[in-house]
Amino acid sequence: MPVRIRHPPAPIVITAVAVAAAVTVVSAAGQSNAAVDLPGLLARIGERVEAYYARAQSTVYLETVRVQRMSRNFTPEPFTRVLAYELRVQRDATFDGSPPEPNVLRQLKTVNGRVPKQDREPSREPSRGASREAECFDPKETALDSLSFLLPHHQNESRFSYKGSGRLDGRAVAIVDYAPLSTAALEATWIDGCGSFDAPSRTTGRIWVDIAAGDVLRMDERVRGPIEIGIPEPQRQSNSSASVPFEYGETSIRYKTVAFTDPDETVLLPESVETLSVLSGPFLSTRITHRFSGYQRFVTAARVIQ
Repeated sequence: MPVRIRHPPAPIVITAVAVAAAVTVVSAAGQSNAAVDLPGLLARIGERVEAYYARAQSTVYLETVRVQRMSRNFTPEPFTRVLAYELRVQRDATFDGSPPEPNVLRQLKTVNGRVPKQDREPSREPSRGASREAECFDPKETALDSLSFLLPHHQNESRFSYKGSGRLDGRAVAIVDYAPLSTAALEATWIDGCGSFDAPSRTTGRIWVDIAAGDVLRMDERVRGPIEIGIPEPQRQSNSSASVPFEYGETSIRYKTVAFTDPDETVLLPESVETLSVLSGPFLSTRITHRFSGYQRFVTAARVIQ
């Protein structure tokens, strides 16, 4: 899970999954060690993720992002930054014949209810009463989709383990844990005082899969700390720390079925994303929520023109 941060005097925030307490998940007693065809289950998941991306490419919807800074005792700070995007998924063909990767494409519509200026970069549209550090946590306009690691050609990059069965929102689910196999060292990138890092060796996650359909209904991911993220000298502000003390980050993604008509079809699409980034020392933590609504589908037809 890539983590985005900013060094002082701006508070540092790490995107983490806020595990929704309202979610009803009950593990079936005594089934955590039950025999299961894990390769078969993963193959089914891969097929369903492929189908998900095939359908998602013909769907657009509204994404509302709220960035909330948290005090030392996790009390929300007064300022909240709210962004609205039009979002869609795209998989472009590759020139070398390799499987295309699914990317989320965002088009910024408003920042705190206002249309951004045309001559300003969308991710640098400031908010009234807010210092620039809030902009560090704006989502990227183009980003790899979260479920892409479950595509068949990526599954060999993670270690999966079956953790049992249970129920999620009244549906029977299989529970599978995962961890990237990569042992690559932490890699951090800093631009204009905004930092991001990826630590695959510190990342673990869990998915809840609909047993009947094979669809992923929920995904949680966690980055374990403590981790000291160094700040390159050119990126440091005067009298600021040389590193950022990251404690942990969590992300939780929920999916739901959306019904369309003409033609009638039910499609599994994102419902929400909750993230929490926890830092220590002089830095503040951040909670970021994504809510999806206004789902619209477009159906296209094509013909060969000679």
